[in-house]
Amino acid sequence: MELRTDQVWAIPKRWQGDTARQLLVPAGTLEVADSPEGRLVHSVFGRWRTTADGTDDLTALIPDGPDGVTGWSGRRSPRTPGPAPSSPTGCGWRPAGQPWLRSASTGRSGPG
Repeated sequence: MELRTDQVWAIPKRWQGDTARQLLVPAGTLEVADSPEGRLVHSVFGRWRTTADGTDDLTALIPDGPDGVTGWSGRRSPRTPGPAPSSPTGCGWRPAGQPWLRSASTGRSGPG
């Protein structure tokens, strides 16, 4: 079964006059799958439970019928970011002499 979802945003947080927003679920197509953990929906961006497990985590609500737009329930607070890559290569940095893309996260402004 293939479903669609709209963007799901965390509750915005204000800090020192700025607003931080976090996208929890990007808009797009979701696939439904059964796993040892129960029924899940997933995309290239992640996977989410379809039944509440008592933790109040974000849960997909599968619509009635074979096709439709997924609803969401549960906690919409921002999530803790995962670990940063241990190598700057995944951030757009390339060794001297290789094609180069500037990455704001490395602070580099030019090749080499």
